[in-house]
Amino acid sequence: DPAAVVIVGAGALAVCAMILPGISGAFVLLLLGLYDPITEAVSDRDVGTVLLFGVGAVLGLGLFSRLLQRLLERWRDAVIAVLMGLMAGSLRVLWPWPVGDPDAEGFGNAALGAPPASDLAVAVVAAVVAAAVAVGLHRLGTRQASP
Repeated sequence: DPAAVVIVGAGALAVCAMILPGISGAFVLLLLGLYDPITEAVSDRDVGTVLLFGVGAVLGLGLFSRLLQRLLERWRDAVIAVLMGLMAGSLRVLWPWPVGDPDAEGFGNAALGAPPASDLAVAVVAAVVAAAVAVGLHRLGTRQASP
């Protein structure tokens, strides 16, 4: 069993990853070697471990959100560029149409495949609808903000 301070730290790091786009909290737990112990604690209803993880998550959320806010206030363009890089970098892992079969390491050797026409149509329609909603909400917000 991991030490209490390790579980609290894992909760803090995992929630930091969850705040950032393109990074998975579960992936951070896998990197730390704590994914299985935490998920087992949840399934075994180990309240102590889950509470320690939760305390770490609350602390990490409070501290990291303040840090991220200050970074955005000071270096907005650079922070946005880094966040865009994280999102772009995660596309390789999240790509839903890999070509090739997974090996023991996953789809690491697979190429990015093209989607079937029906999937592509759904994705394009969803992107257009999402963009229209975003533009509409932006216009509505600026209209209500102006006197």
